[in-house]
Amino acid sequence: MKPVDRISPSWLWIIPLLALWFCLFLGNRPFASPDEGRYVEIPREMVASGDYVTPRLNGVKYFEKPPLFYWLQATSIKVFGIQEWAMRLWCVFFGILGCLGTYLFGRRFYGHSAGMAACLILAASPLYYALSRLIILDMPMATLVSLSLFSFLVAIHTPPGFQRRLWAWAFYGCSALAVLTKGLMALAISGPVILIWAFGTGRWKDLWPAYIPSGSLLFFMIAAPWHLLASLKNPDFAYKYFVVEHVLRYTTSLHMRTQPLLFFVPVLLLGLFPWTSLLWSAIRNGVRSDFATKQRGVTLFLLIWAGWTFGFFSVSNSKLVPYILPCFPPLALVLGAYWVKIHRPEYAASARQSLLIFIGMSVILSMGGLTTLWMMPHLIDHRPHLWADFTVLSGIFLFLAGLAALFLRQRRLRSALATIPLAAVVLVVSVIRLMPELQRPSIKPLAQIIQAHKKPDDIVGSFKAYYQDLPVYVDQVITVADAKGELEFGCEAEDCTQWMMDEKKFLQLWRGTKRLFIIARATEIEALAQRAPTFHYVPLATNQGNILVTNK
Repeated sequence: MKPVDRISPSWLWIIPLLALWFCLFLGNRPFASPDEGRYVEIPREMVASGDYVTPRLNGVKYFEKPPLFYWLQATSIKVFGIQEWAMRLWCVFFGILGCLGTYLFGRRFYGHSAGMAACLILAASPLYYALSRLIILDMPMATLVSLSLFSFLVAIHTPPGFQRRLWAWAFYGCSALAVLTKGLMALAISGPVILIWAFGTGRWKDLWPAYIPSGSLLFFMIAAPWHLLASLKNPDFAYKYFVVEHVLRYTTSLHMRTQPLLFFVPVLLLGLFPWTSLLWSAIRNGVRSDFATKQRGVTLFLLIWAGWTFGFFSVSNSKLVPYILPCFPPLALVLGAYWVKIHRPEYAASARQSLLIFIGMSVILSMGGLTTLWMMPHLIDHRPHLWADFTVLSGIFLFLAGLAALFLRQRRLRSALATIPLAAVVLVVSVIRLMPELQRPSIKPLAQIIQAHKKPDDIVGSFKAYYQDLPVYVDQVITVADAKGELEFGCEAEDCTQWMMDEKKFLQLWRGTKRLFIIARATEIEALAQRAPTFHYVPLATNQGNILVTNK
């Protein structure tokens, strides 16, 4: 193992650079539905009600996730109000924290240059960057899991004493915070990784002493209070939270998120591109270096971490793209350690192989993407300018591939390698440009019309759909007619019929004395008018197939 570099303030310049990088145009799009609307509305209702124990979505109990992220979002609401950029700050914070943790860990075990390379590779990975700008729980959870595993490995390599105890406590503390962010799934990543590494390398004796009494006490002091309070306050909490949202979500297709076994293969290849062109050589070099330099299994630990995460979610019956995020920090470290070596003359053959992979992937992805859009134009319906955007992006990557091939032929290896980080920057800029267009149409334009016209006694709602971002933009719980979806459990747990109602009660309300502002698909409003001749409405505005109507 290389001697540990003395930590000096000179590396702190990376913090403002990362802050600028991750905050670029952070408020350039409305809240994405459903996720961003959901994870803003729940903390909004916490602030409005003062109840920080029982999460509620549109006034209905919502026990799918624990509350740490909601609490953090609530602080942003109190400080900044509900602003798109402000509500994304915590995800940016955890994105930056993950990069800094990766740097500091890499610096300790691989040296300053490798740590910095790993940090920048992680920051310039398109999926990691995109998820740092999306209000979901995966970035905070992935960062906290990463910090817990980093802390564990540092503790193992620290001589017995108070400093080692602090690192062990950091492992327990970060693990507890991860559980409080996204549930027991966090332990399903870190626990098996540690055990597989310890027993697979014969290092199980290094797990002792693990400071189990004090560490467990710290863990439960952080993670247990909310779970106990929620259980005491809500008798229906335990079954919904532990059984349905943990066991059944993973083992069944209850949430209808079943995907093929190899679903995460293209997600990882594209989400880490263009760095994936270096991945095979980086893994091979890392394993060799692990033994040659007596790194004591550090690289192997990182590969087990990435491999277990990939395999664990691949066999799950519930798959979503962000689930793979915990793979990125360990792979960035393996790539960073390789990147500082690839420019050396003895790695020329390996560098040429990686460049050929980069050139091949760039050509295949560029041509394949354009061909797919040409054959399936419905993928960009109502957004014809996306064709131009993807054409320009494909042209840039074909140019970079050609440039890399030219430099490679001229034996200008360093110049050829420079096209890879350049391609990463292009992809991240494309993420900023394309995210507003690729997300589902926002209800914000119609909500702004409601806000401009509604009075305190007016009713705001939706028909045949629950628009997750509507209560956020109108700053109130909305009436939902003939649609429950993920709110069904909460509707059964309590009497919510005053604002969660069927079509018959909705028509009665519509004919009442109060004014209603209702958003629905235009086709649904037309169908209702045909079914119920007494249903008369005044259209106010339309947007992306949705219509805003009123009864007065």
